Amino acid sequence: MKYAKTKNNVVVQTQPNKGRGFRKVPDDVVCGMVRQKDGSFVAPPIEDTRTYKEKRALEYPNLGDQLDAIMKWVFTETEFEVPEELKSIAAKCMSVKSKYPKTKE
Repeated sequence: MKYAKTKNNVVVQTQPNKGRGFRKVPDDVVCGMVRQKDGSFVAPPIEDTRTYKEKRALEYPNLGDQLDAIMKWVFTETEFEVPEELKSIAAKCMSVKSKYPKTKE
């Protein structure tokens, strides 16, 4: 066992000996832990400090897959007027896909 001092239910100091303002706690209690109503201690919640851009980047499909989907749409689109430059890029992409077909790797 060891001893801990808390402030606003947060462990601010631990030590091996009893001292003024210290209470007995389990050995795995460390500074920063939060004392619960039932007397147990838990790690404080971790704040997610990532920006929305970082969060989105982790969940979006990779850029290659996004571009591939766009090129497939452009190559097959008939309802909308797609700029010729974009059609040309899509045609080149489809040509490369035909030249090097997908294999089981």
